[in-house]
Amino acid sequence: AQDLGDSAAAAPVEYGGIPHVAVLVGNAATAHAFYTEVLGMADDPETASKLEVPGACVRVGAQSIQLLVLPNPDPLDVDPEYSMSAPPAGYVATGRPVHAGRDRHVAITLHELAPLKASLEAICHPYTMSYSGRQALFTRDLDGNGWEFGPAATYEKATRLFPPYLRAPEPRS
Repeated sequence: AQDLGDSAAAAPVEYGGIPHVAVLVGNAATAHAFYTEVLGMADDPETASKLEVPGACVRVGAQSIQLLVLPNPDPLDVDPEYSMSAPPAGYVATGRPVHAGRDRHVAITLHELAPLKASLEAICHPYTMSYSGRQALFTRDLDGNGWEFGPAATYEKATRLFPPYLRAPEPRS
């Protein structure tokens, strides 16, 4: 383990937000169609025009999601014993956990889950609901990137869902 030294003595880091998230995709046009037509995200051509690599961009609220066409250094074939259930037909992330909540993912708030569920079901695209019972839906895009969607209220005081050993430590005085 890395020795962090006396990092607690340093000035606190003040964060402002997340202006964008970048994910790797195999085909920008196919990914863009999935994100706009199935997930219902807005096209973001202004941000896309500034990308330094091939890709596309979509927008969720004030944030942009960059769909970058770059070689994926991540193996999609991970330990199949880690799957939470059997993968459905057409599953795109062979060997990765079926439930994206047990893998790397990005969470996005929306007003209602029903329209997104209906859109995914209309094309028979797999998704799972939160195993904790929260109002949250997990799915993967066509390149295996994990996404979580839920109403804002789902994430209020979300630390109550985790045991104490998973919570951030209290600041030292």
